[in-house]
Amino acid sequence: MVKPTATSDAPDLRRDALIEWLRKVLRETPQLVPVSSDASFRRYFRLRTADGSSLIAMDAPPGKENAAQFLAIDQLMRAAGLHV
Repeated sequence: MVKPTATSDAPDLRRDALIEWLRKVLRETPQLVPVSSDASFRRYFRLRTADGSSLIAMDAPPGKENAAQFLAIDQLMRAAGLHV
């Protein structure tokens, strides 16, 4: 049996959910542009806000990544005065 492969026309439900979440948080509809790709399950997107700010959003499937560790590092970096 041959497994179907993803195509550019296939729906990306996780990306759609990320856009919806960002829409609620930012109160605007973001345009996401893929930033990089590697062998991990994480995906990164750049978005520009209406005021021209540039942000990075990360998508990581909950069953594949431990977001708690990622968020702990986020807090340490913020406490050190870094933009995260």
